Amino acid sequence: MPIKEFGKILNWKLLLLSLFSATALQFYVAVKQKVPFQIEVPIEGIPKGYTVFPEKAIIFGKLSEKLYRQEVLNCFKATVKWEKGKRYLHVEVKVSIPSPFVEIEGVHPQAVQVRPTPF
Repeated sequence: MPIKEFGKILNWKLLLLSLFSATALQFYVAVKQKVPFQIEVPIEGIPKGYTVFPEKAIIFGKLSEKLYRQEVLNCFKATVKWEKGKRYLHVEVKVSIPSPFVEIEGVHPQAVQVRPTPF
């Protein structure tokens, strides 16, 4: 009897292991299949009294095919790191999606011109 019970337990564990590995493989393939994307977003992080030119940035890269929806594309943000006295600021991209799902290839423009707002 103990050998039959051991065989049943072993078969049950092997069945769970194969189910888990099949699910993991399907998830891996879904993550690796990426589609190109391009989105235009407003530049954030500008203090009051200043404007930047251009006002929008284009972010481009590749996104997992399963996540290619408008709600996910709205997670992309372009910000500038404020440095007082500089005429040009570097544009940074912030994404709230884990890195295996998204590859950011670039942003255009990479630098924006800072101007005081006319009163």
